[in-house]
Amino acid sequence: ALFCPAPDSGVVHEWSPAGWRGSIRFFEKLLSNPRWKVKMCREDRSQIGQAESPGFTLVELLIVIVILGLLATVVVFSVGGITDRGQHGTCVTDERTLVTAVEAYFGQNETSTIPSGGAGLDQFEMTLVNARYIRSVSSNWTVAADGALSPQDPAC
Repeated sequence: ALFCPAPDSGVVHEWSPAGWRGSIRFFEKLLSNPRWKVKMCREDRSQIGQAESPGFTLVELLIVIVILGLLATVVVFSVGGITDRGQHGTCVTDERTLVTAVEAYFGQNETSTIPSGGAGLDQFEMTLVNARYIRSVSSNWTVAADGALSPQDPAC
């Protein structure tokens, strides 16, 4: 039960699910028994000297900032996982494309080596580009003369 002073009469009322009923004697019994805890009501804040403020307190603002920080952390880690899976998917796709291009080149040209089509690490891939087996040189893999692939990117 919650006990509050009546606004005008000064009589203490007991609130129960059944409603309000005046009971000064019940209130006195309750206060004299140390096992019972009584929660007293306050009147309106403006009556006890505290003006109501339409703004937020510093604690409320700090709690909101902490919650937003936690949400931002969760989002950053989940996006990081997405980009890692995307990079892995790119590596796997590039590898399959190059293997297919090398096998097609070997089958159509009846050879087991790829001639050099340029200079540098991409010299054998340039042969595949010039023969139109692939559109561009891979940034993830390097093709050797015998068609073996070696990763350029450590993520692959």
